[in-house]
Amino acid sequence: MVRRMRAAQDASSEDLSALRDAVAAKLRGQIAGDKEPWSVPARINGDWYWLPAEVLPYLTHCQTGELGDADLIRGFQIESWNYFQIRDHLKPGWTVLDIGANMGIFSILLSRGVGAGGRVFAFEPNPDVHPQLKVMLKANSATNVEIVPFAIADNPGELDFLRIATSAVTREGSSLKIQETNEQLGSEAREIIRVPVTTVDIFVKERGIVPNMMKIDVEGADLEAINGAKQTIRAYHPVIQLEL
Repeated sequence: MVRRMRAAQDASSEDLSALRDAVAAKLRGQIAGDKEPWSVPARINGDWYWLPAEVLPYLTHCQTGELGDADLIRGFQIESWNYFQIRDHLKPGWTVLDIGANMGIFSILLSRGVGAGGRVFAFEPNPDVHPQLKVMLKANSATNVEIVPFAIADNPGELDFLRIATSAVTREGSSLKIQETNEQLGSEAREIIRVPVTTVDIFVKERGIVPNMMKIDVEGADLEAINGAKQTIRAYHPVIQLEL
């Protein structure tokens, strides 16, 4: 069971970024020798989540609201235009493909929306992200989410993947589209790794599932993901939330 706590306001600065970093440092210090991570309650687009300490600094760029309670870190706005569209369309019992799960905020939203009778498959090829994704899902009791460590494209196999080696928000730009991503980057550290790749059509057939929704956020590899899902789209007409 994930350990949870209310984070006391330790930061001398009123800057919210400094406060979050201080809270994260405090939590990391408190879990020395503890096998379970600690999490703090926070609001994301108005909904309550548990955020593990190591995730808090990563979300610095998303803070827009006021810190109204010294014991709570809240007010994160994360792709709200996508968030509310997805939340409004979800139905209990659905099967959803979260293609490009990153650290799992949308996976948790999907998990709650489909309920105990639904299933979420969280596709995330970046191995740097997997520890955060796992602890986020555990902290929020998202037991109906399965992590799939594959990229989604138009053919199965292995492909080069540009991994942005940073804990900052730019990490989420890691992509199969190596040249385009390289051109957009500044000084961030990066490396090219090989990742396993499958297609939506192959995955759906192998698992024997009928997807009701596909959320796709793959940093420029959108066309490849859709091309590999043509049979699924024709057969099942899933709701598609596609970030371009």
